[in-house]
Amino acid sequence: MRALILMDEGWGANLSIEDEAGGIVGQLRAYGWEIDLASPGGSAAPCGYAGGSASALAMRKQLRCADLRDAAAYDAIIVAPGKGHQGLIADRAAL
Repeated sequence: MRALILMDEGWGANLSIEDEAGGIVGQLRAYGWEIDLASPGGSAAPCGYAGGSASALAMRKQLRCADLRDAAAYDAIIVAPGKGHQGLIADRAAL
């Protein structure tokens, strides 16, 4: 299975949190899913709460939405929770 996670500036800690439940990315990977991360500029930064985790640092590598070619290649497309989604809304490729 393969998932695309669309991220915007200030994406939320529940994407990468390292607690007893684990974050969204960790849970999907535990089930064997391949994960691609994408953002409008290719480098959306996390919220302050998420920024200090090792998982958040590993998630700095993102594709640019404009470089994505085929949404049908994914079994799931997830919009990451966070402070807002203005960048994704303004990015024609993300839409």
